[in-house]
Amino acid sequence: MTLAFKLPEEAEEMKLAMNGARLEYNMDEFDNFLRSKIKYENLTTQEYEIYEAIRTKFWECRNQD
Repeated sequence: MTLAFKLPEEAEEMKLAMNGARLEYNMDEFDNFLRSKIKYENLTTQEYEIYEAIRTKFWECRNQD
């Protein structure tokens, strides 16, 4: 596959395409952070619910097409 961009008009699209792997890694790291907070830390009920809501929203956004 070859990706072609018309520069400078499509510079932002090119940047996103080039940094996709890094963005994926960062999303995985953030999800692991939230998961660890929920699973291993001694959270109050309110803290637990907040982290759980953030993680749920994160996955809703991540799974959008």
